[in-house]
Amino acid sequence: MTKKQTIWSIGLLILVIGFGNVSHMGLTENKSVYKKSALGNADDPLARIAYEQRMLRDPATGKIPQDIRRKELEFAKTLPKVSDHPLKKGMATSVWKKRGPVNRGGRTRALAVDIRTQTPGQVTLLAGGISGGIYKSTDDGKTWVDKLNPATIHNVSCIAQDTRSGHEDTWYAGTGEAVGNSAGDVYDAIFRGDGVYKSTDNGETWALLPSTSDGNVQKFNSVWRYVNNIAVNPATGSVFAAASNTILRSQDGGATWSTRLSTTKNADMSDVQISSSGTIYATIPSDHQDAGIRKSTDDGDTWTDITPSNFPSTFGRDVIGISPSNENIVYFWVFTGSGASQTQMWKYDASNSSWSEVTNSLPQIGGEVGDLEVQGAYDMVIKVKPDNPDFVVIGGTNLYRTTDGFATQITATGWIGGYSTANDISSYENHHPDQHGLVFLKAPNSNVLYSANDGGISRCDDITKNTVSWANLNAGYITSQFYSLAIDPATPNNDIIIGGLQDNGNYFTNSGNVDDPWTELPLGGDGGFTAISNGHTDYYFETQNGNLWRFLLDENGHVFSPDSGAAIFPDYRTNYLFINPFILDPNDNKIIYMAAGDSIWRNSDITGIPLGTMYGSNINWTPLSHTKTGSYITSLAISKKPANRLYVGGGFGDILRVDNAGTGDPASIDISTGKGLPALGTVNCLYVDPTNADNVLAIFSNYNIPSVFYTTDGGNTWTDVSGNLEQNPDGTGNGPSCRWATMLHYNNTVRYYVATSTGLYSTEQLNGGSTIWSLDGPGNVVCPMVVSRDVDGTVAVATHGAGVYSTQVVTALADHGHSPKGFELQQNYPNPFNPFTTIRFQLPERTYVELNVYDSNGRRIKNLLQEVRTAGNNQVRFDGSHLASGVYYYKLKTAGFTFTKKMTLLK
Repeated sequence: MTKKQTIWSIGLLILVIGFGNVSHMGLTENKSVYKKSALGNADDPLARIAYEQRMLRDPATGKIPQDIRRKELEFAKTLPKVSDHPLKKGMATSVWKKRGPVNRGGRTRALAVDIRTQTPGQVTLLAGGISGGIYKSTDDGKTWVDKLNPATIHNVSCIAQDTRSGHEDTWYAGTGEAVGNSAGDVYDAIFRGDGVYKSTDNGETWALLPSTSDGNVQKFNSVWRYVNNIAVNPATGSVFAAASNTILRSQDGGATWSTRLSTTKNADMSDVQISSSGTIYATIPSDHQDAGIRKSTDDGDTWTDITPSNFPSTFGRDVIGISPSNENIVYFWVFTGSGASQTQMWKYDASNSSWSEVTNSLPQIGGEVGDLEVQGAYDMVIKVKPDNPDFVVIGGTNLYRTTDGFATQITATGWIGGYSTANDISSYENHHPDQHGLVFLKAPNSNVLYSANDGGISRCDDITKNTVSWANLNAGYITSQFYSLAIDPATPNNDIIIGGLQDNGNYFTNSGNVDDPWTELPLGGDGGFTAISNGHTDYYFETQNGNLWRFLLDENGHVFSPDSGAAIFPDYRTNYLFINPFILDPNDNKIIYMAAGDSIWRNSDITGIPLGTMYGSNINWTPLSHTKTGSYITSLAISKKPANRLYVGGGFGDILRVDNAGTGDPASIDISTGKGLPALGTVNCLYVDPTNADNVLAIFSNYNIPSVFYTTDGGNTWTDVSGNLEQNPDGTGNGPSCRWATMLHYNNTVRYYVATSTGLYSTEQLNGGSTIWSLDGPGNVVCPMVVSRDVDGTVAVATHGAGVYSTQVVTALADHGHSPKGFELQQNYPNPFNPFTTIRFQLPERTYVELNVYDSNGRRIKNLLQEVRTAGNNQVRFDGSHLASGVYYYKLKTAGFTFTKKMTLLK
C-alpha cells in the first residue's frame, strides 16, 4: 500500500487528489477490461486511526476509555439474545447465513505450519488475523475453521508451536499490532492486544494466559499490549515473547514470566528467533535499554551484545532470519528511516563472529512500486530457505528473493510477489501486497513457501522457478474487515451485496452460497461507503479520501467495458475525511448527496457525468452552502416519503434538517442544539423511516454517552431509546459503541436494528429508556453497518474481521393466523389496552392449556391459566393495572402446540 505520489498510465490515466496528499487510484483490469491495480493501494493507517479515534472517543476526555473492550464484552453477556428468548416462536426471528467473502482474507500477521505435517496437500496451517482471530486448516488451506470464541479478543499478531517431541500439540499466539492499527498513546487505538493465547489440543481451543492478560486493551499500560513475536526453545521448551520493546521468558508454559532484555515499555517492535539447537537471537530498537542485537546460548539466562560496531546509531524494528541448514548464518534486516529503502541488511557468521553489511544488494528496481518499500517498518519479514543459507526471501510491500546470500543486488527476476512489475501495478496473481509472515516446508518439500499478507494467505509450490506463481488459500478464511455494505433496496429475493473493506478496496457477490467467491472491484485502497440503485442498474463505490466511482456491472460484478465506469466525485480540492458518507435519493437514484469535509454537495443527475471520466467532475454538482455543522460531516440521510428531506450529522453532535433539499441552495434547521442530545458526540448514522420522514434514528458512536435517539416529529424533540444498551441511564459505563441502524418494515411489523461493537441488536418496540435490545446476528463481533430491505424482509450486517452475514426475517406460523388442527390464539382486544384486555383462544377438543404473560425481557409476570378447558371458544380477562406501559407477550401452550402474540399496554 505504497504512499508514493503516482500518475500511472496503462491506456487510462487516473489521478485522484486525496486528503492532504496525492494518491493514485486506478481502474483495473477485470476480465481484460481494465488493467488491474494494486489492492490496498494508497492505504493510510494514520488516517484510519484518526477516523476510529474520532468515532469512539469519550467526548469528555478525548480518549477511548481504558479497558473498554473487555468491559463491553462482559457487559454484553448480560444482554438478552433473540435466539434464547422464550417467546421466539411468536416473534420475528431469523437464521443468519455467513456470506463471505471466502476468497479475500484480511490482514494476517501470524502464520505457522504444524511441524508434523510437511506433505503438500496434507499440511496443517494455523493463521492469525489482526482483527480476525485464529483460523486452522487441516487440508493445506483448502478450508479453514475459526477457532476463537467471538467474545474474545481477536487481535492476533504471531503464532508458534512447541516442536519438541511429545509437545507438538502445544501452541502459543501473541496479540496486538504496534504498527498498522495503532500509534501508541497518541490515538489510543482500538486494536491493542491482551497478552498470549495458549492451546494444548493442537489449536482446537485457546485460552488467554492469565499471566499476560488484564483485559485493559484500551490503554498502553503493559508490555503485553503488543506481542510482536513469540518463539519456543526446541531444546528446553522455554517460551520467549518479543513484547513492546522487551524480551520475556517463561519456563513453566506461560504460567509466569521474567524479563530477560530491556525493561523499557515502548510500542517499538522487538524480535526474537531461536535456532533448532537452542541459540537465541533478539533485537531491541535504539534509545532503549539493551538496544541492538543480542545472543544467548543458555536459554536466555545471559546475553552477549553482538551488535556490529558500525551499526546505525538510530534504528527501529530489526527482524531476524536464521538459516536452518547452517545455523551459523543469520540475517538481520533493520529499519533506519534513511537511505533508498530506509533499511539496512546485515549478515552474521557465528562461526567466526564476523559481520558484513549487504544493504547495497537490496532491490532498487525503480518504477512506482518497484523499489523496496516497508512503510515505516509496517511490512518487514525475512525467512531463509531450509536447505540453502544463501536463498533468502524478504517481504516489504512486495516480496523478493536472493539466491546468493545478498552477494549481488536483487533485480527484477528476484521480485516474486506483492505488486506485479514496476510498469504494471497490478497485484501479483493470487498474491497481495504488504507482507507479514513467511513459512517454508522442510526438505524434501523446501521449495514450498506460504505467505501471509494484508490480503490473507497464499502458497507458492516452487519458489525457485524463474516465473513464480501463487495459489490463493483464502477459501473460508473469512477475516475481512468491512467498513460498509449495501444491497439493492427495491428488488426482492436477490442475493447481491457489495461492500467496502479495510485495506482491500471493494467487493461484490450475487450468490447466497458462502463458498462462492466474491468479485473484486477495480479499485484499490480502503473501501468506503457503497450504494446500489433500485433494480441494481448502477453501482457506487467509495475509497478513502473521497474517491467516489459509478460502475455498470454485469451479473457477476464485472465491469462491462472500459467505458462502463466513471470517477464522479466533486471538486477534488475539498478537504475530505478518511471515509466520507454519500447517499442516493430513494425516489430518484440519479440524485446523490455527498459529504466532503464540512461541506455537502448535491448532484442533480449523476448519469450526466460521462462514463470513462477518470479525474472526477464538476458536472451537475452543486455545493449546499447552508449545511455547515461546525465540524466534519459524518452522516447523511434522505427521506422517501415525503421526498427531499435531508438530515445531516456531524462530529460534534450536530444534526441539521434541510427541507426541499433537492433543488436550489435551501436553508438548514438546527435540530440538535438544546434538544438533550450528547454534546460533542459523533453522529455516526442517521436513518430515516422510509414510510415517514418525521421518524429518524440517530446513532452516536462514542463511548460514555447515550447512543440511540429517536424522533417522531422531524427532530423537534428527541427521545433516548438506548435502553439496555447502556449500563447507566446517562450513557456512562460499559455499554458498546453503537455504529449504525435500520428499520425493517415487514409483515405489518417494524423491527429496529442497531449495529454495535459487541454485535447486532434488535427490538420490536422503542420504549424510551425501557427499550429492550436483544442480540440478533453473528455474535459478539464488531458490526459497523446493518442494512435492510422491506420488500422481502432481508437484513444484512457487515463485521470488522468476520465478513458479512445476512438473513430473511420470518414470523411464526401462529402470527400469520394459520393454526394447526383447529387451535387458534386470537389477538387480544382492545390492543393497545389500559388496563384491561381480553385474550381469546379456540380449542378443537377438550385439553389441558397453560396461558402466561411475559414482559419484553422474556420474564414471566403472570400465569392466567393452568387447567383443562373445553373445546370451542375460550377467553380470559387480563388486568395490567400493576404494570408499566410497554410491550408484553401472551403465550398459550397445549399438548403439542405453542402460540404467542404481542400486546401493548399504554397508560
